[in-house]
Amino acid sequence: MNNSYTANLIKNLCKEKGVSIKTVLEDCNIRSSLIHDMNKKNKTPSTEILEKIADYLDVSIDYLVGRINTAEKALPEDELNLLNAYREKKDMQDAVKKLLDI
Repeated sequence: MNNSYTANLIKNLCKEKGVSIKTVLEDCNIRSSLIHDMNKKNKTPSTEILEKIADYLDVSIDYLVGRINTAEKALPEDELNLLNAYREKKDMQDAVKKLLDI
């Protein structure tokens, strides 16, 4: 994990969502020096801390750490199938029937 990348991404997400980093960290009960420590000391936050921040900012942990480049959270398989059917402009009625087991 690239700690500077993740720290900068958190900063940018906060800016996009109109919330201060300080507010996010306080609301998540995380030490205020986290971003500084990630950038300047190359400290890696725990999975628990990343999870709290990701949930607060409504993104996936994979997005925060640079594993994927879309901020969408992972969807359950049934919802993902329905979304893919919509995106591919397949027959939505069949996709909904399968999802609902009709």
